[in-house]
Amino acid sequence: DIYHLELTGLALEREESDLYDVLQRALESRIFSENRRQFQVEAPARLPLARVDELRIERAFSNVLQSALALSPPGAPIKLRLEGRSAEIRVYVHAQGVAVAQSEVERLFDPLYQFNEDSTTSGLGLGLYLSRELIERHGGRLWAECAPSKGTMFTLALPTTDGAGVVTLPARAAEPVEASPLPETRSTGYSVQKRQPKTIMVI
Repeated sequence: DIYHLELTGLALEREESDLYDVLQRALESRIFSENRRQFQVEAPARLPLARVDELRIERAFSNVLQSALALSPPGAPIKLRLEGRSAEIRVYVHAQGVAVAQSEVERLFDPLYQFNEDSTTSGLGLGLYLSRELIERHGGRLWAECAPSKGTMFTLALPTTDGAGVVTLPARAAEPVEASPLPETRSTGYSVQKRQPKTIMVI
């Protein structure tokens, strides 16, 4: 995979997709079927569509979720939230366990990086590296923010079908970053998938 991403490029088979559905498929895969940790997913009733290669983005989601589990103590909830904006869709993955030192945050995406807290995080960087490559090939961004006692927040941002691209990333905050509240009003200039607001527990 690294060879194809770095040297030969990657052909994407894009289609208009609801990222909520793609995320649900990642959570329902066998990778997480025997894991007793609990995922908590929050999604708005209206979410913009994204034009993505669903298999590639599903894999990117899966890699980030596995990394979040590796940074969390057994049984700790992993909180996921999807948020639609005017030009992008953000997926927040909050691991409430181990917080990586701020100086180590970017190294999380190094394919050779191994977190030293315990052996369960060995190889952590490879999955995140691949996820970032896949997200960036879609015109998006993936980054992490960490804070003591608050854990690690991964944020995936992908452009909507009508978005020209992802907006510039905000400066890193010294304090923990939490998903910002959904806006009360929203532009109607893009397609959306309608559904009732819900919180879904996947065990």
